[in-house]
Amino acid sequence: MRNIYEDGAYLAGNPSWHEEDSGWKADQIMRMLRRNSVSPTSIAEIGSGVGGVLANVQESLPGDVKLDGFDISEDAIVRAQLKQRDRLRFHHADLLACDESFDLLLIMDVIEHVPDYLGFLERCRQKARLKLYHIPLDIHVSSVLRGSFLRAC
Repeated sequence: MRNIYEDGAYLAGNPSWHEEDSGWKADQIMRMLRRNSVSPTSIAEIGSGVGGVLANVQESLPGDVKLDGFDISEDAIVRAQLKQRDRLRFHHADLLACDESFDLLLIMDVIEHVPDYLGFLERCRQKARLKLYHIPLDIHVSSVLRGSFLRAC
């Protein structure tokens, strides 16, 4: 099966790798952590892309929090590694195939890209005590009832 994240096709269609959304996503992550009094010492992100979310999150955290981004796309990780600094690392690897675990696992806009999302979620359970998901909902009941989804196509 063709993997658009590894063969350059995704990068060709998405040259920014959606980095423009990173600041907003990081703000939402920090809001959730504060609201729930969560203070992780280690955070991992599956599908970290070019690293914008973790780089922005690190700016809002104490200096002792370790952050690791994982992506199967070498194109993305090469760009993410330009953002590496003390306690912020990016890996061209599948976190689910690694033995590491973390306090918090971020899964931001990834589930919609995974063919077996139920198996993926089951495997994520072992990687961290806490998980934070962002799942874009392009179609929802309200948009269908208002007919706005059809206009957006």
